[in-house]
Amino acid sequence: MPPVEMFSRPESGRENADRKLVSRDNVTDKKNENDYREARDAFIKTFEALVREHEKLSPEQRKQILDVQIKASLKTDQIERAFVLDESRKIAPKFFAELDRLQNLRRLYPNMANLERGVDGMREPSVPQSGMLRTIFPNVQERTGLNSGKQISEAISGIVKDWMDPQLERLVSPTEALQIRWKDSNQKRTEALRTSQTTDQEKMQIGALLSQMEDDWRSGKMPTASLTDVNLRLAEKLARGAIGESITFLRLTLDPACVAREQLQASSRQIGSAADRQFFTENMIGFERRARKQNLSPEQVASTFAQVSRLLDTPEPSFLSKADRLILAQQVMRQAAEPTSISQGFNGTCNVTTIEVRAYARCPAAAAKLIADVACTGLYQTPNGSTVKPYPDGIRRPEPLEQSVVIDGSRTWATRIFNLTAVQAHWDAQSVGPDGKEYAKGSLRYEKYAEYRPDQTGQMVLAEDTSERLVVYGPRGARMVYSGDTLVTSPHLFIVDHEDIYRTVTGVKERGFVVTGGLPHLEPQTKNANSEADLRAIFAKAKANGQLPLIIMIDAQGNGDPLSLDLPEELDEKKRAPHVVTVHGYDENTGLVQIDNQWSARHDHLAPGKEIDVRRLFNRMSKRAK
Repeated sequence: MPPVEMFSRPESGRENADRKLVSRDNVTDKKNENDYREARDAFIKTFEALVREHEKLSPEQRKQILDVQIKASLKTDQIERAFVLDESRKIAPKFFAELDRLQNLRRLYPNMANLERGVDGMREPSVPQSGMLRTIFPNVQERTGLNSGKQISEAISGIVKDWMDPQLERLVSPTEALQIRWKDSNQKRTEALRTSQTTDQEKMQIGALLSQMEDDWRSGKMPTASLTDVNLRLAEKLARGAIGESITFLRLTLDPACVAREQLQASSRQIGSAADRQFFTENMIGFERRARKQNLSPEQVASTFAQVSRLLDTPEPSFLSKADRLILAQQVMRQAAEPTSISQGFNGTCNVTTIEVRAYARCPAAAAKLIADVACTGLYQTPNGSTVKPYPDGIRRPEPLEQSVVIDGSRTWATRIFNLTAVQAHWDAQSVGPDGKEYAKGSLRYEKYAEYRPDQTGQMVLAEDTSERLVVYGPRGARMVYSGDTLVTSPHLFIVDHEDIYRTVTGVKERGFVVTGGLPHLEPQTKNANSEADLRAIFAKAKANGQLPLIIMIDAQGNGDPLSLDLPEELDEKKRAPHVVTVHGYDENTGLVQIDNQWSARHDHLAPGKEIDVRRLFNRMSKRAK
């Protein structure tokens, strides 16, 4: 609010004489102290009288006073301001008479000596004190340390003003005060635009943006406080002639993703064929449509676009070539638009792939940043500041299928990079391997070799396994890691590792999105359901709190759909195999659950009619801790 000084009047001759008397340098200490005590007593009485008069004001009077104060603050000419302020004196003459007396007494303070003793006297029981004075004066010593009379007098003056301004704020209800500030900001914005050196075209552009902004305000999309802040910031920019900055500011206010979107649209012209460019644009649109539906922030959208632009625009030399990064940019944009399109392919990476699906669904900018970091530099900087170096040859050599943008049932190159990097981030923090042996942190490496290898005749054939290995590096070189007698050919992650890896990639510390059945000993790293009722409650709460998708562990048997209705509800205990999938929807009324299986689209249960009953799902949830 504007300062209280606007209520002051010119001093009378008698008041000037009093000021000279108290301020004289050649008076004795005794005389000066007596004069101060008189002023102090007057100050106390006046302040108490002001408080009493303030309490007598009606709500209507208080609102009128605040309206006048705001009206006066808009006047640049001091004479005009004083003329406007005189209107308020007619509203509450007694209140302003006491305020004038207090202001004049405050002018007595600056050059008075021995104020320390005077302030100490304020604490004497014999001195009448109002509740407000008991609050003010004990703080004087704390604020100034009693170093000098001048400091104390300035502190008293500041404290009185600090109190008076909030009192004026409380003259009306918070809602009325907000409306008054909004009206004030509108006037300042209008005046700044009127006097700014803008062309007619610029004024039209700003006017159109302002009109759109006020439409958002009327529809409830923009709070009044935000609109007020925008008005004041815009007025400041226009006042200093920053017209281009003002237009950009308004555009970003209305659409924080606008600049990043335009940059990405321009960068996408580097994509080779017209059909690929069209599909890329459709995925951009699809991503923003999903973001609105799932309430992703505009900043999340803008940051995702910016990371994809990095893939397209980073100059050579870079870790991956320009042509490679063009492929990755298209894949990332597709996966951001439709996270359930992500597949693990023929790899034992369902664990880390569910983490990727959830990251793209909720924090797509973080997932896109991982890909952009590795593609441009070969390294990944995590949100917590650590550096991860995935196996270089595993990143550089995509398999033929991995270079397509849409590959149902096969892993994309972007997903391979995410998998290898996220798994490496996990093993970088471990000092015990799957074989139970202790290793130096950073010595365990997750590597990926070529899936297609030459046979004895020289023909390229698909390897018998996934060609992924956990390798330990030590003084004697590198060796592959075993778990018992079994060669480790997958990330070898446990269900309890999912939350930590998700936090490493996204920077979001979140609990309760990994769900198990009948495994209470894994809590709190997972959310355990001991019954169908527990599972229903977990799903309903996650849906209500906006925590979907969830990661759940089920049993998979054979090569078919592990949730197929053709399979018996209870599976053979001896053939149980743990698998993780993601839950994207739940209907409390029907008990139907929408599930994305990272194997392929034909194994998904997302479409109407393909959902899984929650009872059947609970019976399929794994009872093993892997």
